[in-house]
Amino acid sequence: MIIVSWVRRGLMEIMKRSMSMRHLYHKKKPYCYVLLLIFIFVVSAILTCRVKRLVFAEINLENTHKMLQVDLEYSVFMNKGKGCKIPRLHPFDKDVMELEKELPAATCSGNNWVECYLEECFVMPSIRKKLKDLFCEYRDIVYVNDLEHRLGPSTKLSADQKYILKVTDHVHVACSGLSRQSFTPLQWSGYKTGFRRVPTNQRPCCGPRLNVMMLCFHSMSKNGFIRKMPRSHAALKEMGALLLNGYNIVGEGSSAALFPILTGKTHLEFPEIRKRFTKNFIDEKSFIFRDLSKMGSSPIRHTAQGKFEERMPLMAIVVPDSLKISRPDGAAALAANVEVLITPFDIHSTLTDLLGIGDLRNRYKVPGAEMERGRTLLQVVSVQISNG
Repeated sequence: MIIVSWVRRGLMEIMKRSMSMRHLYHKKKPYCYVLLLIFIFVVSAILTCRVKRLVFAEINLENTHKMLQVDLEYSVFMNKGKGCKIPRLHPFDKDVMELEKELPAATCSGNNWVECYLEECFVMPSIRKKLKDLFCEYRDIVYVNDLEHRLGPSTKLSADQKYILKVTDHVHVACSGLSRQSFTPLQWSGYKTGFRRVPTNQRPCCGPRLNVMMLCFHSMSKNGFIRKMPRSHAALKEMGALLLNGYNIVGEGSSAALFPILTGKTHLEFPEIRKRFTKNFIDEKSFIFRDLSKMGSSPIRHTAQGKFEERMPLMAIVVPDSLKISRPDGAAALAANVEVLITPFDIHSTLTDLLGIGDLRNRYKVPGAEMERGRTLLQVVSVQISNG
């Protein structure tokens, strides 16, 4: 889009200059042709230079990262010690509410025969009352990668038996039985999700490791979550969740949000992996979950408030009781940090701290900064951190 804009602007400039040279054209045709050709040549050369520079900057992520690094160092220098004032935004501000659209509620036809709670999947009591000779076949859905999956072997159980999730959290279920009233054969099939138990390794110093579950919502600001999902917001509050009011993005889009959390780095710090330029993938060793496996857009964004909300996504943390007991100081520090500027780099450092893999923490420090880019939230974070 940038390249097209430059070309379009150049062509418009050529047309304007051509119009102003009409009087010269009628008086001295040969000179007019020469001047016009020279003008077109110069403009084309400038456009070509700009296009090459833009394409090079787009492809060469290393140079882009260096330029951003210089800007970041300058920003740190200019804002050192000033801190960051967290915006106070009302979720139901009238300017935002005027642009909100009520969406129809999602409705599903029919009734579920089977439900899963944690690791147990079972036939609903209401279905057992209506049917007899009821059996269900369960098959684990095992994901090979993000695009491929396979079904595990079939396990046939009667209506009063429970299927325990052990291999995966996802299962395909197919049931059949006879109606108690009409003796009509009935069938049902569907896909269910639960949460299987995952054993964690014991640590000699601190006991068992914590299990961490991350639930992500795409393109969801904190205030948008309060407006659109009030019951879920209320449930989080009932669970004692800590909403990080100072949580801020460090880039545009899902990649910029997830890379720092999962790797402690920005996507610009990795080799080129965009699909239109290469078929390479990021080394799986860079992601935090690889090490853990070893151990067991809308109109609102164009308003003044919307521009702030876009940079302030939802980040809520529910602290388990075991952490409050084992690390009371850490739990207290986490609660004290809810009003401090927080970034995805801090979440990554916090995860490595929680899971006892602090040696994987990214210790990078922006030149000129007084502390590391990513800080664990289990320690009190200084309010004088700038947003550079």
